[in-house]
Amino acid sequence: LEGLREIPQISVGGEVALPGCVFVTLYDEQGDLRGCIGTLRPCEPNLARETWKNAISAAFGDPRFPAVPPNELKDLRICVTVLGGMEPVQSDAQLDASIFGVVVKSADGRRGVLLPDIEGVNTPRRQIEIARRKAGIGSDEPIELFRFRARCFEE
Repeated sequence: LEGLREIPQISVGGEVALPGCVFVTLYDEQGDLRGCIGTLRPCEPNLARETWKNAISAAFGDPRFPAVPPNELKDLRICVTVLGGMEPVQSDAQLDASIFGVVVKSADGRRGVLLPDIEGVNTPRRQIEIARRKAGIGSDEPIELFRFRARCFEE
């Protein structure tokens, strides 16, 4: 937090050595969101580097929050969510908010993402509404809809 922003050389094996999409979510000691950044396409050669990059971005680059200072680190809860493949769906009837995350995409390329199993988000309709709002897509605009499974790892 005090200067180490470059991704170090990380030796990994197994599944972590493969490229993948990862979201890193930070929560403060009250359980409130403190930062969340992720990728829908791999940007790094493996999950370890992807996670490192997104963790740094969640701590310092989420425009909704100020950068995390060193004294806050000990109180943060960190969740790393590894995304599965994207599947196009035709309607919210093919979704389950506790199992699938969603991506909404407008004709001009705006995209909104919402991870699965978020407290207080119990219906696919609510997921889509939030993802639309995050992307600035109006409720009357046509969208493409995708779902994905995710595995969450918490410290």
